[in-house]
Amino acid sequence: MRLHQNKVGGTHLLVGGVSLFTLLILGAMVFPTLPQTAQAEEAESKVSLSVAPVISLSLQDTVAVEVTPTQDGTFSSNTAALSISTNNETGYSLYMATSNSENTLTSQNPSISNVISAVNGGDNGVTSADFGNNTWGYNLSQETVSDATAYKAVPTATGDTAIISTSSPAEADNYNLTFGTKVDTSLPSGTYSNNVVVSVVANPAFVPVFDGIQTMQEMTSTICADAAENDTAQLTDTRDGKKYWVTKLADGNCWMTQNLDLDLSTSKALTPDDSDVSSNWTPTNSTLTDGTQTTTDYTAVWSWNLGDYVLTTPNAGTSCGTSGISDFGDCTGVGFQSIAGMAPMTDGNATDVISDNTYNAHYHVGNHYTWNAATAGTGGTITSTNATDSICPKGWQLPTSNISNSGSFQALTNAYSISSNTDGSTALVSAPLYFVRSGNVDSGSLRYAGNSGGYWSSTAYSSTSRAYRLSFDSGYVDPSYDLNRYFGQSVRCLAR
Repeated sequence: MRLHQNKVGGTHLLVGGVSLFTLLILGAMVFPTLPQTAQAEEAESKVSLSVAPVISLSLQDTVAVEVTPTQDGTFSSNTAALSISTNNETGYSLYMATSNSENTLTSQNPSISNVISAVNGGDNGVTSADFGNNTWGYNLSQETVSDATAYKAVPTATGDTAIISTSSPAEADNYNLTFGTKVDTSLPSGTYSNNVVVSVVANPAFVPVFDGIQTMQEMTSTICADAAENDTAQLTDTRDGKKYWVTKLADGNCWMTQNLDLDLSTSKALTPDDSDVSSNWTPTNSTLTDGTQTTTDYTAVWSWNLGDYVLTTPNAGTSCGTSGISDFGDCTGVGFQSIAGMAPMTDGNATDVISDNTYNAHYHVGNHYTWNAATAGTGGTITSTNATDSICPKGWQLPTSNISNSGSFQALTNAYSISSNTDGSTALVSAPLYFVRSGNVDSGSLRYAGNSGGYWSSTAYSSTSRAYRLSFDSGYVDPSYDLNRYFGQSVRCLAR
């Protein structure tokens, strides 16, 4: 703003103001470039048209504010019309700042050291009645200027926070950019000025990545594809409010990097809106809390929640449980620790299991499920194919596994060069994979906890009694090991 002075009569001072804008459109417009392609097949052509995003701003380049000072101070203002239009699907952001990183108006007469200071109104601003003498400020809104208009100090740097931000195209958004000042007779006559830069940038196209979603059910193939390897987030399962770490791993898939902990209930159906099911499915048995209750029915829908524990010795390989072990409370001697009263760590890349009174949820044991429970009842007696549904959250599914070395578990272990040896199992239980030696439930007991881990796939074995899983212990890793379907195994899901 440039305030200039006109003299009327001998000592009567008329201070006039002219605001000179150096208008700059700053920032890059971030958009994917849609290729213009033509493909021919059987005398047909497919034509894609890319419409480029454009943005325009119209603003008068001077604003004259004329003030006749009084001893107590006189307020005056003037308004410039500002108009913005864009076809950008995610709208625009407007920024404003002084060009010299100072928000004072200084005299163009080098012998005058007096300045007009920025108004002190904070985030809420001040109305004209509350202006201090020899201060100035701005207001930007679509409202007509009135006595209730609040003025703020012009920022000294563009910063990260937009003054205005929209989320959709605009044919013509019209604003009033008003500058106000209050001047008293203590201010020497002269011209006081500063340049203000207004910047309008097109918002980047919105592609949700891990930090743009909060729930497991919001995951999509596009979100996963756009994530970078090792991107990590903690997402909430809307079915019960439990949180899970998820990571984009080296095989190109997004995996849960902790065990599923969903309790099943005969009084609560899983639905296509929240789960990986094609229609509503209600479990025939609720989740049990005692590992001594087991089944030998190959089509049984059983599950076990044997306590909230983490394995503090993920690579120790010491076994707990051969008979009569009912829950993880019987296995504290091999490194299982209760997390009752603890809070989960917020660092998704933490390697400690317990620190102060926090725990690393990657090593949470989760629940155990029979294969027909894990496949939401669609496993049944199918053979040599994949179950269609699962108890994974919507947008997620069980991994696949088969002896042809082409399943999800095989791709994952191959991506990390994990082979069937001791070193391979060490890599499996370490970051960023974090598989847990949570044992299995069979024959009336929690068995081999602390030494072995088993994770169901969606793939049926050629026998109606068995299905494929990822299996490992301290001496081997097998991504295509078949097992009786009534065993209780852990579940990890990967994004569809």
